[in-house]
Amino acid sequence: MVWEAWCGEKWQACEIGHDTTGGLNRPGEVILHIPYGHTPSLIGRRRAGWLRCRVTACESGQPGYSASPRISHIEAFTIGGTTTSTHGEIIRSEDLGTSDGTPGQTLPIEQTPIVAGSLRRILTQGPTGRRSWDVVSSFADSGPEDHHVTVDEVLGEVRFGPAIREPDGSIHQYGATPEPGARISAAEYRRGGGRTGNVATGTLTVLRTPWP
Repeated sequence: MVWEAWCGEKWQACEIGHDTTGGLNRPGEVILHIPYGHTPSLIGRRRAGWLRCRVTACESGQPGYSASPRISHIEAFTIGGTTTSTHGEIIRSEDLGTSDGTPGQTLPIEQTPIVAGSLRRILTQGPTGRRSWDVVSSFADSGPEDHHVTVDEVLGEVRFGPAIREPDGSIHQYGATPEPGARISAAEYRRGGGRTGNVATGTLTVLRTPWP
């Protein structure tokens, strides 16, 4: 059997959570995950969100019906919804300070700990305009013209590239340095983890998708 939901222009297959009816052979319940886009529609002078069940050909090794099931009663109801969630709070456009024009400048981030990988861009606004800086894991491959920064997500620090004296006495700049006086801000990141959260203990007890 295939369960489907009407999504405005066509029927789309529903994911079956579980089926205790044994293919409609005994009393039980069928838990369906309705696809995104399910919408009310007018059928037979009645507007509702429509589901349907189709009997399909048996697969190899699968027994078929010896007689058609007879349904005496059926009831549909909603038991919940599925959504993505993150233990964190979104922080946007946080002002970090002003550039002093020196290589290797470090600025603190106020909201910590930072969710891993959530801070991807730093913005600067100076006399020559607005610039975007990409977050990299290290400055090993950064040149003097590359707008790169590193982020310590545990301590909550943004670092610009340092200037290192090479063995031959020359100075190599690993990553560009923002111009003096430029305002520096974090475009967007998420903070969270630890004991602080907006969901009470014991509220989430079942994972929609199990993870090892």
